[in-house]
Amino acid sequence: MPKWNKDQQKVYDACLTLWADKKSELYTADGRQRGGANVRCAFWDGYNGIDVKHRIPTGTMLQAAYHAGKECRRKAGGRPPMPTDDKPKVRTVRLNDARWAKYKLLGRTWLEVAIDTAVVPAARVARVAGAASAKAA
Repeated sequence: MPKWNKDQQKVYDACLTLWADKKSELYTADGRQRGGANVRCAFWDGYNGIDVKHRIPTGTMLQAAYHAGKECRRKAGGRPPMPTDDKPKVRTVRLNDARWAKYKLLGRTWLEVAIDTAVVPAARVARVAGAASAKAA
């Protein structure tokens, strides 16, 4: 672990404390990993073992959060297996070059959050359900 200044040490210690509290801002209401803010993303990247050398500058508070995530993963004995109903499946989406470049900048986590928080109009749900039942018949 690198030597931290006092502000970085505060971030590191705060992340360790927040990780232990399942009702903290590191988690969603249903206990899943919450991203969004830079520090949360850096923490979960460290916890999930994602290499971020190209994104997180050394000597920053984000690096302290990343190392706190790595430490929490070590304390937890590794990452628990993902529930089978929540495992991602490979899908395809057709994007033009501009949209693909924007997606690469925003990342998969942004898309997952956008999908999870999107509100689907009831008329669309009924139309899709009706089409599915017609195919089954």
